[in-house]
Amino acid sequence: MRILIFILILLNVSYVFAQDDTYKYCSITGYLYGENSDYYASLAANLMIRNQVDNAVCSAVYKEALTAGKAVASGNASQADFIIAKQATEFKQRIENFILKGAGF
Repeated sequence: MRILIFILILLNVSYVFAQDDTYKYCSITGYLYGENSDYYASLAANLMIRNQVDNAVCSAVYKEALTAGKAVASGNASQADFIIAKQATEFKQRIENFILKGAGF
C-alpha cells in the first residue's frame, strides 16, 4: 500500500519536477513521443541524454508526459496536460526559429 501511495504521489508531482531544468527534457521528450512528433522528440531525447538525466524521477516524468501527449493528440486532455503541451510547443518553436534563422529567413 505504501508503494502505491508513493507512486501516485510521484506521478502527481511529476509536473512540478518537470519545471526544473533537470527534468525538463524528460517531460518534453515523453510528451512529444506521445503526440507522435518523433523528430522533435528525438531532439529532446538527445538533450536529455546529453544532460545525463536517467533515473526513476525522469522515468516517471517521461511516462506522465507520454500519457499527456497521447491525451492531447486524441482530444481527451485535462488542464494539467496543457502545462507540458505549452513547454513542448515552446521547445518546437525554438527549434524551428533556429532552423529558419540559420537558413537566412
